[in-house]
Amino acid sequence: LLAFGFVSGIAAGSASFAVVLASVGRMASPERRSLALGIVTAMGSIGQFLLVPLARVLLDRMDWRVVLVVFAVIAASMAALAPALRGNAADHERAAPGAAPGRSLRHDLRRAARSRSYLLLNAAFFVCGFHVTFIATHLPAYIGDLGIVDSAASSALALIGLFNVAGSLAAGWLGGRIAPTRILAGIYAARAVVITAYLAIPTSSTTTIVFGAVIGVLWLSTVPGTSAIVASLFGTTNAGALFGLVFLSHQAGAFVGAWMGGVLADATGSYDAAWWTAVALGVIAGVLHLGIDDAPVPDEPPPAGGLSLAPAAGIVAMVLAGTLALGATTLAARPAGAADATAYVCFVR
Repeated sequence: LLAFGFVSGIAAGSASFAVVLASVGRMASPERRSLALGIVTAMGSIGQFLLVPLARVLLDRMDWRVVLVVFAVIAASMAALAPALRGNAADHERAAPGAAPGRSLRHDLRRAARSRSYLLLNAAFFVCGFHVTFIATHLPAYIGDLGIVDSAASSALALIGLFNVAGSLAAGWLGGRIAPTRILAGIYAARAVVITAYLAIPTSSTTTIVFGAVIGVLWLSTVPGTSAIVASLFGTTNAGALFGLVFLSHQAGAFVGAWMGGVLADATGSYDAAWWTAVALGVIAGVLHLGIDDAPVPDEPPPAGGLSLAPAAGIVAMVLAGTLALGATTLAARPAGAADATAYVCFVR
């Protein structure tokens, strides 16, 4: 829990999309920003395509502790490439609408708290986190319950990384020609359709691998558009922090997807409820994006009374609502008289 849940979590967040995409977004011109963000996202997926099968091969031949050391060395190599991202907002700021140089983070947080589009973007990106983490975490167990060989899951996860390269590049390229909000609405709706088709067709190794390839096209193709919308709304000066808040919503969704999937599967003996929840969330996210206006947020004087606490209150409300919902789900789904209730049930109570 300490190593993987805390230390690795902080490390991953510190070297993840919020940091890298904010830097690339500053260096790219507005008309080429979406494509640049798509390229960076796609390159990250190549790592998934290569490293998932490598992990499977190494685990078949070595102790898992040795494999972790190998991957730690691979991760450490990122430090050698970090200097390419040097520079601050003042160095790269572009003369674009909504991108006034020198704007303070405090001021942009006020603008974000008053922006309906930014709040909708946070809610929609929660769904992305739910989808990708639920599938990556529980797909192997799901097909295992159906008696399908484990290699199908590892192949599907590897293909997700490979096909996400095409999906991210396509989303980045389209972002310069079509409104990102429409692209994102289409992506989430397509996820709902693909998951529904996977559940409706009898599951096999072949359908699982095909599912991995198709969902891979839609996997992280949401990231270029979401990051581009943040930059469009507020400029690039504080895009890293503002996209970081959106990514926090993504990670909250990831937590719910990983936890709720396991809770429901253990309590009911089936992943069906979690899969259909993913379908419903995809539809909701698609609708939310239709209500987002990606035009720059007006730089109005802040209201009297200081910094709005709306973003913080929203995060607290989201965490509390998720905890209560999961606790209620766990207690309601737990078989009557079960004597082996897990520790987190008592914690939620």
